[in-house]
Amino acid sequence: MSEKKSIAVSVIIPVHNAAGYISDTLSTVLSQTLNDIEIIIINDCSHDNTLEIVSALAETDSRIRVINNTTNLGGGGSRNVGLDAAIGEYVIFLDDDDYADNMMLERMYAQASDTQADVVICRSQSFDPSLQVYAPMPWSVRQELLPDLMVFSSQDIPSDFFRAFVWWPWDKLLQASIYCYSSASFSGNQDNKRSFLRLCLHADGEQNLGLK
Repeated sequence: MSEKKSIAVSVIIPVHNAAGYISDTLSTVLSQTLNDIEIIIINDCSHDNTLEIVSALAETDSRIRVINNTTNLGGGGSRNVGLDAAIGEYVIFLDDDDYADNMMLERMYAQASDTQADVVICRSQSFDPSLQVYAPMPWSVRQELLPDLMVFSSQDIPSDFFRAFVWWPWDKLLQASIYCYSSASFSGNQDNKRSFLRLCLHADGEQNLGLK
């Protein structure tokens, strides 16, 4: 990662042929109540006008940085590119079709700051754009498997830790130092749950915070 500066959260978003929805995704990020963020967009050799769209948005908001891959690296490789460029105290990954509640980053960063947790995890919902309907995904955070603690580690639930969460990256805020001191990284393929789990397990003290 780059030298850390006074940025609370780096939001890393790989994009590929996302012209139809990337503006909506970025609108939800730009409207976050936590203003102290940077948004790193990695264009992974899109064939449509995704690059033009994100570059135009970057002209209107200095928090947006656009990196244009010269070769196709896939979602994992593009996340690694974003990590190398990030300067935030914490890092979160979004996909190019994700929507973020406007208070998501503020709440997650506040929990991380208050508890000094290495990882903050929140719930997710699915969204049907054709029906404009959200649906809960209770299996993304299995509350019944979690201890009655705000901050806990894998040692608190050794038999259930791996089953308590889905190990995708877009609902988890991680302390940037995890990446600095870890040799783990994302693989180039699209399914990065295993790679991301390895990164989470490098958290200092293996502390994880579940938002209830």
